[in-house]
Amino acid sequence: MKRQEKERKEKEERENLYADSTKVWQAYILPNWNRALNPRPHWVNCSIRDPATRVLWWKGIPSAARGIVWQKCFGNGLAVTEDTFTKALERVKQTEQAFQESSPDDETSNVETLFQRIELDSATVFRDLKFFQPGGPLYDDLVMVTKAYALYRSDFAYVTGTHAVVATLLVNLDPFQTFVTLVNSLNRSLSMAFLNGDQMMVNTLWRNADDRNINITSTLIRSLRSIWSLCTAILWTQYDYIPPPTSTE
Repeated sequence: MKRQEKERKEKEERENLYADSTKVWQAYILPNWNRALNPRPHWVNCSIRDPATRVLWWKGIPSAARGIVWQKCFGNGLAVTEDTFTKALERVKQTEQAFQESSPDDETSNVETLFQRIELDSATVFRDLKFFQPGGPLYDDLVMVTKAYALYRSDFAYVTGTHAVVATLLVNLDPFQTFVTLVNSLNRSLSMAFLNGDQMMVNTLWRNADDRNINITSTLIRSLRSIWSLCTAILWTQYDYIPPPTSTE
């Protein structure tokens, strides 16, 4: 009985904290978003200027505000439109039709293999949510947006893990909003270097961060201690990136 009462009180406290946090974000932070940020170019991640907002940011953005915050944070500096998204989807359909109608060659075989990887990867992401497995409510959207992004880039780029970013966004955004946020969020030297496994670029970016006195290690230890503990436990280096998640735990 004591354990059940304790769990009930803890759950009630979490719910109250979530409700209070949601009210603060919706009533104060979002309407005054520009005042909370440092002015920076559109291709740079947003920087939180207001100390109170920064504290709430690190405590976690409530799900009710998460999609809006992500869109505001990453912006649309690349001016991606619905027409951009529609054309990418059309290219996916045309490519899949070409698989069936044309004789296989090296190019079509490579793209077909890429699409198969996307479908297989998508079926394993966040399994406990039961949203993204084949037949789930978001599986088709996940595969569609990930393929559209792969063909949006001229080199048919797809790296395992991109699908997990798409899945995370789809929980809070519709497919078009997800595509816009994905394109803009990954269009940065650091994220592309990690996703592509470009160790030389990662090394350069890490060294530049040290030159600017940006201590990434201390930031991880201070703000993401559990992740840092896991990284050191399995002997990760700064060249490694987090593997694609199959669970939300």
